Amino acid sequence: MVGAQPVGGEKKKGADQGIDGVIPFVDDHTGRIKRCIVQVKSGHVSSATIRDLKGTIQGRAELGLLMTLDSPSQAMKTEALEAGFYQSPGWERAYPRIQIVTIESLLTGTRPELPPGRLPPYAKAQRMPAPASRQMSITNAATAKSRQSPTVTPSSESITVSFIVDGTRLSEESTAK
Repeated sequence: MVGAQPVGGEKKKGADQGIDGVIPFVDDHTGRIKRCIVQVKSGHVSSATIRDLKGTIQGRAELGLLMTLDSPSQAMKTEALEAGFYQSPGWERAYPRIQIVTIESLLTGTRPELPPGRLPPYAKAQRMPAPASRQMSITNAATAKSRQSPTVTPSSESITVSFIVDGTRLSEESTAK
């Protein structure tokens, strides 16, 4: 809904606290990736939830976003405002450091105020060519074991195909011409 990436490997602070996602963005000429930490709550939110999010982003992200089913209370809005603003150097604009959005508002088209230099949630990895010594033809792949490289030796009477892994000959097949 907001283009956040799931967070892998980061420890949660408790059963219902921590980081649920990250929205990466670039907003200046350095190209340094900055972060908006996303926290999702299904209910029972309060100003303490906002204080926890403020602590979570401290030193880890420029912005924090709370997504919740419940509408925020006035105390929650006040706590979020007390977090201040993030001044985007590239866009020369201030963004609320902590933002609260309800699922209902997201479904009706409201979006959080984030710098427009957001990165796609998943970047396509560059394809790396396989080393030539590890490649084999499709016809030999069905009979080959993992990491085998066939060696073809033609003679006047037959063709011999050997499968060698790390210098050890695993199998050899000969066919008459």
